Amino acid sequence: MLGGSTGVLALDGRAHRSHLGAGKMGTPRLAHPTGTVFFGNRPRPIVASATKQMSAHRRRLVPGGESGQNDGLHEHSDSNHVDAIRLITLDLDDTLWPCQPVIQAAKEALHAWLRERAPRLTDAHDIASMRLHRQGIMKREPEIAHDLGRVRHHALVELLERFDYDRALADQALALFIEHRCRVEPYADVLPALRVLSTRYRLVSLTNGNSNIEVTPLNGLFKHSLSAADVGAAKPDPAMFAQALALTDCQPNECLHLGDDPWMDVDAARRAGLHAAWINRTDRDWPQALQRPTLTIKTLDALVDWLEGIEHGL
Repeated sequence: MLGGSTGVLALDGRAHRSHLGAGKMGTPRLAHPTGTVFFGNRPRPIVASATKQMSAHRRRLVPGGESGQNDGLHEHSDSNHVDAIRLITLDLDDTLWPCQPVIQAAKEALHAWLRERAPRLTDAHDIASMRLHRQGIMKREPEIAHDLGRVRHHALVELLERFDYDRALADQALALFIEHRCRVEPYADVLPALRVLSTRYRLVSLTNGNSNIEVTPLNGLFKHSLSAADVGAAKPDPAMFAQALALTDCQPNECLHLGDDPWMDVDAARRAGLHAAWINRTDRDWPQALQRPTLTIKTLDALVDWLEGIEHGL
């Protein structure tokens, strides 16, 4: 439950009092016992809480910590009224789990499988050249470029036929790849945090990839899971955000999107009218060309800690 008599919530690069009535400055109510988070409509500097308490987990959300500077937080130009967050959409790769290790393992498993069944193909193409071949298909057929599974299947069919193998092997090869692609290991903070958030908000996963969240350790925590293949377009196209809103009967200003990519997640979500948070697990610099996100965090448990801090007036 989010509540508490006092406190300051830093969102959209602003701080707002979280008592149950408007403050002296006329700031709208911020927190509600149902766990709904409210965004105020007037910009304020990032300050300590009304009780002059600031916990370590709140500092983690603002790069620069005790300095109280507005690094990593930025006001939305369109935040002109109170917004109640009902929906949280989340990217998957490099947001909830590391992507590169599982992708590389899946590619290696696929290549080994093909080596046994289509050796002429693997003699001619290593993992890197197969990737170049897929990229060529994406350029040649941009209408399917958003569907990575379809692209991979198309590439396998082309190569199998080129080396006089049964194209039916492509179905088995893709199934094997997807099986290994879904052997993800979520970051340690993810599962506990999502279990908490799923009791308070509607969660929808959004991915440009082709992992199946229902066969990962995160199964059962999301109301819906959408991919670029499902909606016919990849982020930064707004189609995936629009579908998530439609499925949950939410408005854009009722949704917070969380992702690791400044362009495809944060900027794309804002352009679709959503609030956007950046998860920066590796201390990357924010692109100077982009407006700062609503909120920057390093771990999901930091987000949960911070919301609980609001409840206790920290």
